[in-house]
Amino acid sequence: MVRALALLAASAIFFSSIPGAPAVGPGGRAPSALVLQVELLPTGAILNHSFNDQTVALDGTVIVEPVALVTVRVALSASTDLGWAASVEPETMSFVVSEAQYFNATVRVPAGTSNRTAILTVRGNATIMPGIQGDVDSDTATISVQVDPSGGNDTPPAIPRGKPASTGVFVPPIPLILGAVTLGAICFSGAVLWYWEKRPFGKRRRRKR
Repeated sequence: MVRALALLAASAIFFSSIPGAPAVGPGGRAPSALVLQVELLPTGAILNHSFNDQTVALDGTVIVEPVALVTVRVALSASTDLGWAASVEPETMSFVVSEAQYFNATVRVPAGTSNRTAILTVRGNATIMPGIQGDVDSDTATISVQVDPSGGNDTPPAIPRGKPASTGVFVPPIPLILGAVTLGAICFSGAVLWYWEKRPFGKRRRRKR
């Protein structure tokens, strides 16, 4: 009896060591494949037009199932279809159990953007240590910028016709100008009269008796 049990144990070890033989889980069932799930929340964001850079932050979750007796490493990356700068933090996660972990994705919207919608994509790549491929997954969200109220796109604010842009040069108000002109005219007239009275030939000559 003991010899038979030893023979069965040796046979099990031999067949389990054959390359390509599927691993056998508890109860003789083959374990299910590793599944990675990446999810972004919310699924979109809407911004007002601005002439300054804007930053959008979205949350997300990652979960790997099933995880048992191994460590699963997940690498994350972020990008947009319009080339806007995007990042994700953290960039790597380690799973030893099937519990959700969280990340933050950030998108930088260029200044002056108007009436544009970008698609943010966060990708995950799960590997089993030390580098055995597990699964890949991704999720997307839309980043929309509303129309510029002035009607342009990526342009500075329009200046209404007939109203020139400010040059920074001080222009005196009209009443001040008129007052200065009036005062100058009065002073000039007074000077002329004074000079006229002081001239020798301007005085009347007295008759000799």
